[in-house]
Amino acid sequence: HRLVLCACSSYFRSIFLSDLEESKKREIVLEDVEPGVMGLILKYLYTSKINVTEQNVQDIFAVANMYQIPSIFTVCVSFLQKRLSISNCLAVFRLGLMLDCPRLAVSARNYAVERFQLISRDEDFLQLRPSELAAILTNDNLNVETEEVVFGALMNWVSRDTENRLKELPDLLDCVRLRLVTDEFLKERVEKHELISSSPELQQKL
Repeated sequence: HRLVLCACSSYFRSIFLSDLEESKKREIVLEDVEPGVMGLILKYLYTSKINVTEQNVQDIFAVANMYQIPSIFTVCVSFLQKRLSISNCLAVFRLGLMLDCPRLAVSARNYAVERFQLISRDEDFLQLRPSELAAILTNDNLNVETEEVVFGALMNWVSRDTENRLKELPDLLDCVRLRLVTDEFLKERVEKHELISSSPELQQKL
């Protein structure tokens, strides 16, 4: 398999064609790779065919990224883009960020912001990291009927883990266009929210 791996992967090329000890071994051990996944990848390298499913795509994607096999990486990106849904777009967005794949992250983020009122009710929304949440809330194409919806989604996110997330609220509150909410909402729902009314810093922002 060495010639095939060298032809398709800069990672393996650097190992097998270098002076490293691994290049002299008849076998090398690949840590943390399921044999079944590696088998699918090897089959693809010989045949250009791979059976990507919703069950194995993340594993194949991660291995293709780890071992720098761009052709399989592209197959996985296309597979995930075609299957974006309300239930998986945030997970795919985070996967794209984790694997440093802007093409996938942007596709999934765009899908999510177009359907914000639906995805903001999803459990995955409440698991977003602060930077991930900010990337969605500040997107110019965020599709909401009113900015009140954005404020409510943000406060639900904070309330999921107040102890650890309250410190993120000053920066994230800047992501909400409060100038677009009604005066009544600002006074009754924003200023009187317990997490805001108890914070001089947040009160000052308003």
